[in-house]
This record gives sequence, C-alpha cells and structure tokens, in this order.
Amino acid sequence: MVRVSFAAVIIVVIVAFAFFILPLSPTLRLSFQITTPTNYSGPPTLEILDASYAKFSLYATAKDTKGNIALTYLGATQGNYVLSIAISYNNNPVSTGGFSNLGDGVYSMYVAYLPQFGEQPSIPYFVTLTLYYSNGIAVGSQTRTIYPT
Repeated sequence: MVRVSFAAVIIVVIVAFAFFILPLSPTLRLSFQITTPTNYSGPPTLEILDASYAKFSLYATAKDTKGNIALTYLGATQGNYVLSIAISYNNNPVSTGGFSNLGDGVYSMYVAYLPQFGEQPSIPYFVTLTLYYSNGIAVGSQTRTIYPT
C-alpha cells in the first residue's frame, strides 16, 4: 500500500497551479536599424524593422526583471549614438530605458511585464525610440504601436 503524505499532495497542487493557472506575462519585442550615410553626409537614420507581442508564462520570463528593457546587438557596431526607449500603455508610462555607445547595425529590444489584467486588444502599447548623438543633440524619433493579442 502506498501512503501519500498531505504535504506531498499540497506541493503537487501548488506546482500544478503555478504552471497551468497563473496568467501569462505580456512580452514586447521590437527590432530596429541604425544607419549612418556614406561619408557622414547627413544624420543617421533610425528604422523600425519589426514589432511583436506575445504572452509567455511567468516562469518563462522569470529570468528577466519585469518591466526592464533589454537590448541585444544583432550585427551592430559600437559607435557614438545614444538611444532612449519609452513604452506606454493606455496613456500610462510602463517602461523607459537608455542605451549608449550604439553604432550602425540591427538591434533587438525585449521587455516582459507582470500580467496586465486590464489589457484590452483594442488599446495598443506605444514604443518610442529616440536617437541622439553622444553630445545630446536629437537625431530622430520613431514610434510603433503594438496591439495585445
């Protein structure tokens, strides 16, 4: 006869709850490119290439600090540009981040949030990227809307 302790049953219930019942965390991803004209004949350009929204379990995003913006270099060079990223939802700021020493190339931005219970598919997140020279002079800005799905 197999005896199952009450503590073992409670642990199984908690683990099952954590993996299957907890709400999913909204996650935004955005890729963009910085390009400097040949011979520095003009200001650099900032182009948003792709943006996406997904939901992952809280455990899938647990390694990330919620709400902090992560930036990954995808074939980019180090340079003298500074990038400011601001994210808002329903006219409320939810994240900001600044990155320096950026150069020409492609970058990927990623941020995960704690579950948003008031999130509506018709209300988008606004992600605004602003590029500056290292001396603080603004070069340009791009905003992308990302709708929850």
